[in-house]
Amino acid sequence: MLLGLILSLLKRVFVWVYIEFMLSRIALTLLVQA
Repeated sequence: MLLGLILSLLKRVFVWVYIEFMLSRIALTLLVQA
């Protein structure tokens, strides 16, 4: 039970980190093009 909770938390954190990474890459690309 506890393992499942930890895994779901890790999955959520991974998704957020991935989204932040993609947004920062898009922002950098726009800054370079500007």
